[in-house]
Amino acid sequence: MDSSLIDQRFFTSAEAAQITRCTARQLQYWRQKDVVVPTINATGTGRTVYYSLSDLLQLTTMEYLMSLGLTYEVCRQYLATLKASDPNVFKHPEQYSVTKRFMLLQREAQGSLELCPFAKQEAVDAVANGRAVIPVWPEILLKRLEDRLLVFGIKVSLLKPDVQPKPIQEKPATSRPHSYADAAVGKEHLFLGETALMIEPGKSTEVEDNSQ
Repeated sequence: MDSSLIDQRFFTSAEAAQITRCTARQLQYWRQKDVVVPTINATGTGRTVYYSLSDLLQLTTMEYLMSLGLTYEVCRQYLATLKASDPNVFKHPEQYSVTKRFMLLQREAQGSLELCPFAKQEAVDAVANGRAVIPVWPEILLKRLEDRLLVFGIKVSLLKPDVQPKPIQEKPATSRPHSYADAAVGKEHLFLGETALMIEPGKSTEVEDNSQ
């Protein structure tokens, strides 16, 4: 084993599923499809795989995106893009300093979501015009994982005090877009946190059977 892995804590598949709230079936499918491959990926009968903190963050990212109603394939593509765009957040989450923020943005009405660098005014304008915006900030994902680890009695500091997620103070949108049943507009605060500002219309909220 790589000596750099000795001091890391590892988690079984059952523990990883409990912490990230993914199903065992999802973990197995994502492992087979090379979406999230455990750091220790043993093969053979009776052998166990082990997930690192970095692996848990990838699972948390998938779970976060899928909880917003995005399909498995879309989530897989976005995770791969995030890993390529800012690999340090996944390589060493306990040492990461936030340098980049992203969002899934619907640039045109009824258009598909695009992963792009976060721009506050662009996000606010999109919401005001009835287009979807989903924050994918490293600190949101790190805080999500940090909180869930704490529930299991594992205290890990993944966020520095100065990068805790905070609400953005903006004027509320003047009208509620009729095409979004649950659009988060008309509120005093637009929270770029646990929930999306808006969800892309016309997308199935069902997870593919083979990814569950």
